[in-house]
This record gives sequence, structure tokens and C-alpha cells, in this order.
Amino acid sequence: MASASSANMSPKRLVLVVHGIGEQNSGDTLDGLVGAATGNIASAVQSEKRWLRDEFEEMNPRAVELFPCDIRKVTTKLSELVFAEVFWSDLSRGRAGKFATLFELAKGILGLGHVARENAEEIHPGGHFLRTLSGWFVTALHGPIAVLNAMLAVGALFLYLAALASAEAYATHLAVGALGVAAAIGGYFASRRDDSYLFSIFANWLLWSGVAFTLIVALTYGLGLNGHMPVRDWYGGLLIAPLNIIWLLCLAGVLGLLIGQALLNARTDRHDPRSIFPVVCAVMAVLWLVATSSFWASLFKTMEVLPGGGSIKPEELQSAGGLMFTTWLSMLIVIAVAVVAWLRRMLWAGRHSPKDYFDAPAPRLILDRNVGRAFSLAILLLAITSVGLAIINAAILDDVPKWLPEALDHGFSISVWLAVAAGSLYLIVWSQIAVGLGIAKDVITYFKGEPGRRNSTRQEFPLRARMHHRFVTVMETMIASEEPDEVIVVAHSQGTVIAIEAIRGNNTSLLFDTEHIKKRVLVTLGSPYSHIYEHYFASKFPLPRDFDTRLDRWINIYRIDDFVGTVVGDREGEWPENFAVPAGGHTGYWTDDEVRSILVGNVLPELA
Repeated sequence: MASASSANMSPKRLVLVVHGIGEQNSGDTLDGLVGAATGNIASAVQSEKRWLRDEFEEMNPRAVELFPCDIRKVTTKLSELVFAEVFWSDLSRGRAGKFATLFELAKGILGLGHVARENAEEIHPGGHFLRTLSGWFVTALHGPIAVLNAMLAVGALFLYLAALASAEAYATHLAVGALGVAAAIGGYFASRRDDSYLFSIFANWLLWSGVAFTLIVALTYGLGLNGHMPVRDWYGGLLIAPLNIIWLLCLAGVLGLLIGQALLNARTDRHDPRSIFPVVCAVMAVLWLVATSSFWASLFKTMEVLPGGGSIKPEELQSAGGLMFTTWLSMLIVIAVAVVAWLRRMLWAGRHSPKDYFDAPAPRLILDRNVGRAFSLAILLLAITSVGLAIINAAILDDVPKWLPEALDHGFSISVWLAVAAGSLYLIVWSQIAVGLGIAKDVITYFKGEPGRRNSTRQEFPLRARMHHRFVTVMETMIASEEPDEVIVVAHSQGTVIAIEAIRGNNTSLLFDTEHIKKRVLVTLGSPYSHIYEHYFASKFPLPRDFDTRLDRWINIYRIDDFVGTVVGDREGEWPENFAVPAGGHTGYWTDDEVRSILVGNVLPELA
């Protein structure tokens, strides 16, 4: 097909569209953009879907995998526009459904560890005590804490079934032994999965914990190590006691991270706004405690009303009522502070316009410092409560106040009802939570790496590299088949990071080495590149100044109240050119008339 340029025709333009976070269906973004762009002009739109080979070097060369590429061809009296979508959200898509979303929530909390590790490496590239401490916490959360919680959950089911069947002691031993065998088998197969470095930590801990627990069951049954203690209490204590100790050490570690970073800031007489890994670790700890305490409280509250279920609740759970209550209190404090930060942002947007944005920048919402302080306070409260409970449980205090056991009972009861209320609310709004998790998962997926293999031939970030490869595949396929005169890349949110990095890493591709392409333009919408990536991970995401030697133009459009995407680079610089539009949040850029007018006035005049 020849390049269609004549005296009466505008240049043939290829528009590559890269969707942002939360987009789950191929073609949705393309339909929104093309529909909004062509709604006021006489045009014919032809739809097409191609399936391109997902040929990435990390994949099995014998297994052909495909990904969709939606295409819309718009023909007007004077021009031809070809829109093609770079689809990538299937690489980070989670399971759907009420129960699956709970599982994805746990994975999302653990997945923040990738972000914490990368930021710690950014701040302390040469190694530092705080970086080591954060790595230890992330490892502990993915390893013993996640594994012991999983084994306790499955073990509670096994014990319930044994109690329901009025099983003899040997049958209970057998049921618990089956738990160890199941954990070992599950860990073995999980360890063979080619997943992230942090997942391999969980898999290996699950494998060897299962082996160790099976041996303990065999020794306990053979030698009668439990004595006169009921079997359920013996095995429950074997899992709960180390879990409590590790959690106490983890809370101490996170508190040490927060204090250590504060002392480091004081010593250097400045606050380093790029250092977020201590707060991310605090967020992980608090959210994990809220999620697991809600799960356990709801589980045992449910079992109380089931036949035979009231007999399997470990006494340690009742004594943890104080920690559960503190966990919920801490979370409510965090929620209140976050709501205040959000309201400040909304009030600011109502009082300002794009014209005075530079004079009064919007309050920062992503990792707001007050929200960070609230999580730090939560960790302090949880650490104090944990130490107090450890002292009480160890019987270090001879004279425990009479009111304390009653207070712990009340704390447990309140926590149970809060957990039940949270569970009821979850059943109502789980789909909205799933959307939020999908957005978070898109970002976390971009940071999922294999740090243990950095000296090998494997990709350091395989999913990230696969996203970049898809961008290049779509771009080169469309350039070869359509032979455009101009190529315009339009990307939103996380898609802007993918587009920028893919172009940066492939600047000798067909986009730059094809003679008939006369103009190359990048348009970013609501981009978090400077606001998040360049700010917190500067060495890996420096502003691509070298683009001005390969791209002809870079336009960045952002809404003044967008809490994710803002200015990219220098606010008053020429690279990129920043355009502010009125408030409207982070989504819906594709159908925004203000955004459309900028596109028409700068890169797509035929849509006027």
C-alpha cells in the first residue's frame, strides 16, 4: 500500500493508542477515543481486530501465544487515520469474583514488596542498614508470615472436619499430618512456577514448612510429645507461637525503618521526599494485619454457629483481642487522614483553574505525608500493643490488673463485629474494590522482577519487557502494513510509562528508520512519569531528554486535579510541552473535549 499523500489529502497518520491502568477489555479505549474524536465530523469508521504473535524471548518457543490488536480506520474527505491499540492489561489481570478478589487483595498487599525493594535500592544503591532491614521485612511477610497464616487457615478447616466427625486423637493427628503433606506438595509445585522472586520465597517457605510440620506430626504421634495437651491446642500452638514472635519482630523492624529514616533525615538536616520504602513497609504491615485479623475473627465467629465449630478456637486468638482492636483503631485513623487529604485536593480543584496551576500547585495525594505519618502512628500503636500482650502472655507480670482480661474480651468482641461489618460492606462493594485492585496490580506488575537472576541472561523485569515488546510489535506491524506519513503515539496513565520506556529502549526500530515517516509525535495523558516514577525511582526512570533527537514533538496533557498524572519534566520547559486542562480526575481523558481540542490543534487537525 503506497503512502497516501496528494495535493488534496492530508498526510496519512498512524495513531498508536496505549491504554492506562484498569482497562480490562481490548478495544474499549480505542472505541472511546475514536468515538469522541469523530463524533462531530463526516467520516467512515472501519473496525478490524488482528491477533499478533507474543514472541518474547522468555517464553516457550514452541508455544505460540497471541495478543489482540484492535484497529479502527477513519476515512474523511481529506484524510485517512489509522488507530491501533497496544493492549497489555491481560498481563496483570487478576481473578474475578467475590472470593477471588479477597485472594487478589492478599496478593496486592504482598506485591507492594516489589515497590519497597526497588525504592530502597534507589535510595541506598550501595547498601545500607535500612535497605537490608526493609528487605528482611518483605521476605518475612512473603515467607513465614504468609505461609503460617495459610497453614493455619487450612488447618482450621481440617480440625473442624475432625471435630465434626468426633474423630479420635489418632485421626486428628492424621488430619494435621495431611496439612503438612499438602503444604509440602503445594510448595513443591509452586516453586517450579516461573514467577517473581518474592513468589519464590513464599513457595520455598511453604515447601520446607510443610516438610518440617509433617516430621513434627510424626514425632508427636510416635513419641507422645503433646502429653496431656489436646491435639488441636498442641498443633495450634506450634503454628501460632512462631507467628506471634515473627510478627513482633516484623513490627519492630518496620518501626526501626521509620525511626531510622527519621534520624537519617535529621542528621542530613533535610527530608528526602523520594524515600518511601519505610512507609510502604508500614502500609503492608497495617493492611496485612487488618485483612488477616478480619479473616480470623470472621472465620471463628462463623464456626461458632456451626455444629462442632465452637471447640476449635485457639485461646491465643482470644488473648489477641487487644492487637485486633488496635489494628482496627489504627486503620480508622489512617482512613480519616486519607479522607481529609482527598477533601483538601477536591477543595483545591474547586478553587483553581489551569491558568493558576503553577502559582498554587495541587496538594500531593499519592503518598501524602500526613497519610504516611498516620501509618507510622499505626505501627507505633501496634508495636506497643504487641509488646504489652507478649509480656502478659509470658506471665512476666505476676499481678495482672483484673480489668485487663475483660478489656481484652471486649476488644476481641468489638474487633469481631467490625470485621463482620467490613465483610458485609465488602459483599456490597467488592466489584469496586476489584477495580481498585486492578489499578494497583497494573503498577505492581510493572515492578515484579527477578532480582536473584540479574547476572544471568534472563530479563530483570520479564513482564515489563513483555509489555515493551508488545508495543514494538504493534508499532512495526502497523508501520509495515499501513506505510504512514506520520506516527502519533497517544498513551494514558501507566500506558505512558510503557510507551516512553519502549521507545527509549527501541530507538532504532521502524519508527525511526523508515524513510517515508516524516513526523513522530508522542502524546501523554495523565502521565505519572515524573510524579511517581522519576520522583521515586530516578536512576531507572530518568526524564528521556534524548527523545528530542529522535521524536519531533512530545505533548503532555494533564488535569489540574489528577492525583496520578501531572506535569512531566520542567513545568515551563519545552520538552515536553505541558498542557493543563480543567479538573476531571484521572479517568476519562479519551472522551474529554478539552483534551480533544488540544489534539486537534496540535497533531490531528483533520478532526476539527
